[in-house]
Amino acid sequence: MKNTVVWNTIIHRSLEHNNLDLGKQLFNLMPERDVASWNSMIQRFANIGQYEKALALFHDMEISVFRPNTLTLLSTLSPWASHGALEAGSWIHSYVNNNDLNRDGSLDSSLIDLYSKCEDIGKAFQIFEESPRTIRKKQIRNGQIRF
Repeated sequence: MKNTVVWNTIIHRSLEHNNLDLGKQLFNLMPERDVASWNSMIQRFANIGQYEKALALFHDMEISVFRPNTLTLLSTLSPWASHGALEAGSWIHSYVNNNDLNRDGSLDSSLIDLYSKCEDIGKAFQIFEESPRTIRKKQIRNGQIRF
């Protein structure tokens, strides 16, 4: 099987049905990976609270030919926020800043969510204050920021 889309679909389905071992085996056997391959693996491990494995995959992705994109970052920030994984989320935030990956503010809502759920309200408010005006309006409208 050489079609990356087919591989990604099978891996995604394996992970979706909690067959992590099969998903990991297939991922390792893939002849060619793409960003979606990496994102599926990282997101699934982050979603089930296996942050060390998710971060290890993230680091492996960094040294591959593919670079984490906005979807990669969004898919890691949300589960880490839900599980209160401040250390992992803060590391991702540093990665975002060091690589200038949030120029448009598209990650601001997820970062605010992370810091709010991890009870670092000062950091959440700082990001809110630095967000573009349109992002701030969206966050208030969605109820992320309550006064």
